[in-house]
Amino acid sequence: MTGLETPTFISIFAKKRNAPVALVLFFVAQFVGGCATVASLHSTAQQASSLSITSTSLPSAKPQSVYSATLTATGGTAPYSWSLASGSLPTGLTLSTSSGQIVGTPSQAGTSSFIIQVKDSSSPVQTASQSMSLIVAAQGAPLIITTASLNSGQVGTAYGTSLAAAGGTTPYTWTLTSGSLPAGLNLGATGQITGTPTQSGTSTFSVQLADSSSPSQTAAKSLNITIAAAVAPPQITNSSVPDAQAGAAYSATLVATGGTTPYSWSIASGALPAGVTLSGTGTISGTPIAAGTFSFTAKVTDSTTPTAQTTTKTFTLTVSATAIPVQITTSALPAGQAGTVYSATLTASGGTTPYNWSIASGALPAGVTLSGTGTISGTPTAAGTFTIMVKVTDSRSPASTATASFSFTLSSFSAVLNWQPSPSSDVAGYDVYRSTASGSGYVKINSSLVGGLTFTDDTLAGGQTYYYVTTSVDSDGVESTYSGAVQAVSP
Repeated sequence: MTGLETPTFISIFAKKRNAPVALVLFFVAQFVGGCATVASLHSTAQQASSLSITSTSLPSAKPQSVYSATLTATGGTAPYSWSLASGSLPTGLTLSTSSGQIVGTPSQAGTSSFIIQVKDSSSPVQTASQSMSLIVAAQGAPLIITTASLNSGQVGTAYGTSLAAAGGTTPYTWTLTSGSLPAGLNLGATGQITGTPTQSGTSTFSVQLADSSSPSQTAAKSLNITIAAAVAPPQITNSSVPDAQAGAAYSATLVATGGTTPYSWSIASGALPAGVTLSGTGTISGTPIAAGTFSFTAKVTDSTTPTAQTTTKTFTLTVSATAIPVQITTSALPAGQAGTVYSATLTASGGTTPYNWSIASGALPAGVTLSGTGTISGTPTAAGTFTIMVKVTDSRSPASTATASFSFTLSSFSAVLNWQPSPSSDVAGYDVYRSTASGSGYVKINSSLVGGLTFTDDTLAGGQTYYYVTTSVDSDGVESTYSGAVQAVSP
C-alpha cells in the first residue's frame, strides 16, 4: 500500500443558515493495486423541533403566603435555561434559571407583568418568549362560621335551615366532621340542613367549612339541633257562634285546644258581617250594620316550631233586624195574706228572650222572693203594704232593660187573747201557746214573758182553726200547767 489518498466528496446535504444540522459522513474505501481509495461519501442531517413555552398563565398569589409555580416548555434541546426578558416579578419572588420555577413569599398585593424567555441547549441556540402577568391578591377577611345556633325541629315535620359564614373566598364547601345530625336530616355541601326528623332528642355535631382560596382556609364549629316529639294539631272547640242584632254591639270568643300556644286567629274564607272583625286572639267583635246570614271559616295557627300547625272550622253568624226594646207588661201585683202562700208572675215583651228578672229597689216581704224567671213566691210572715221596683234584662248584646214599680198589700188575721190572773202570789208573767189541733202540739208564740193579761196573735192564716192555752211563770222561771184551751177561727 503506497498510502491513504485524500478523500473526494461524493455528495453533501446542507440546511438553511442558523438551523442546526447533524452531519454524518460515510466513507467507502476501495483498494486498488494495494492502495485504498474512497469510492463514495454520504452525509445526512437531522433537524431539532422548534422551542416554545407551553405555560400561558400563572396562578394568583397572596401577600405573606408561600408561592410556587413552575413554567414549562416543549421542543428544542433540553436542558433549558429560563430568564426574564423584561419586566419584573412581584417583590419576594424569584425565577429559577434551571427549573423555571417561580418561588418565594410576595410581600404586597399588586399585578406584575413581564416577559419570560427560555433557551435550549442546541447549537445554534433556540429561544422562545411569552408575555405573562402574576396577580398578588389582597388577603381576604378570615373565614368564620357565623351561625350561632340552629332552629329546633319536630318529629314528622319537614325541617330546613342554612349554615352561614363570612370571610374567605366563596364558594364555600361544608362537611360534617364529627357527631351526627338528627335521624332523617342531611347536610349538603352548600350548607343546607334538610329533611324530616324521625325521632325526638338533641343531636350534637361538628361542621367544617372550607373556602375556595389557594391554599384553602377552613373553619369549624360545634352545633346542636333539638327535635321535639310530635304535637297534636290544634282543634277549634266552638260548635257555633251566638246570633247578633243589627245596630247592637256584638262579642264572641273562639276557643281552641291542642297544638302549642299562643294561637293566632284569622279568617280563611268567607266574610264576617260589615262592622264586625276577628282579632288575632280569637275575639269576634263589632257592631253589625245590616241583618243577614254570614258564613265564614275561621283558622287557628299554633306556635309549634319550626312549622306551625293549623286547623279551620266553618261558622254561620245570623244578624237579625233591630229588635223592639224589652217592656214589662205586668200592670199590678195581686194582694195577699200574711201567713198564706203568695205567688205572682211578672211578664214582659220585646227584646230578646230569655229574660232575667231582679229587684232594682225596695224589698219584698220577709218569706217572699223573686226568681230570675219573674215569679214572686213564698209565705209572707208579716202583713203590710210593700213597694218594689223590678228590672227585666233581655239576652241580646248589649242587653236591653226595663223597670216598673209595684205596690201590693198583705192583710192579716189576728186573735186577741184575754185571761184571768193566776191566784199565785209570785207570778212574773205569762206564756201563750198555740196549736192547730185541740189538746196537743202546742207551740209558744210569745218571744218574751207577757206581763199583762192580754196578747194579740197577728200571724194567722185565713181559713184555719187555732187553739190557745196560757201558763203562769214565777220569778224562778217555774211554769204552771196549761190553762184551759180557747178556740179562734180565721175567716
